[in-house]
Amino acid sequence: MPISSPVRASDFINSEKAQFEWVEEICAIGRIPPADVEPFPGVFLLRLTHPDRVHRWWSNRNAVDHHLFVDSSIVDRFGTTLQVSVSRQTGVSPKECYAVVTSWRDVCQGAQYLRTKYLANAFGGDSTIATENFVATITDALQIQERPVNSPLLPAWCPMKWGALLRLDPPTVARTLDYLLLERPAQGELSPLVPLGAGVVSRVAASPSPEEPVQVGISSQWNDDLLSKTLARWLRGFQTKPDDRQLTTAS
Repeated sequence: MPISSPVRASDFINSEKAQFEWVEEICAIGRIPPADVEPFPGVFLLRLTHPDRVHRWWSNRNAVDHHLFVDSSIVDRFGTTLQVSVSRQTGVSPKECYAVVTSWRDVCQGAQYLRTKYLANAFGGDSTIATENFVATITDALQIQERPVNSPLLPAWCPMKWGALLRLDPPTVARTLDYLLLERPAQGELSPLVPLGAGVVSRVAASPSPEEPVQVGISSQWNDDLLSKTLARWLRGFQTKPDDRQLTTAS
């Protein structure tokens, strides 16, 4: 079949076929009925009827990476990725277990579907308590210390009225975004607001600063406007005002 330019993701038919095959295999291993498979663009969400079966099969054949309340691994040469919910520290019953099968291009989107689904009733439905737990889990896993918001020492996390601000230096950026399964926006921009589950949201800001290229805000869904304003104000601080350019030129 001829392919015209530009090449699109839908042209990678083997990748799509691989996803279907993995969904079918995991359904057979976990005895998952078709009614418990929910399709999204590029993502399949599965409710694990017998999670022990899937966990036993998975742990015996794949190296597992650990993220925020999600474990994942690449399962084939096409980059098909399996993500499984992690109930520890969430108060969710281990029996309420979900998995996602996705392509390598959609792992962040897959994590959003997964965490939103299985953490819907976590922490008693209190997004403020959930935010505190998320921040404690994240900063402990990444070994980021609490510091004042104006501290020159990085990386750091700073308690804010609306939640928490992660201030990242270059060596910390990649592992933090990988742990949270968030995408880095273009320089000078804010990412879309991303649900982390349990009514907790996050947003990423990328700056031109070589010392502090990224900040990540984490808050309750009720405080997302304050989170966004804080990150936007930080990015505006790197913009040169017209009057400043004129003064620089004149001098």
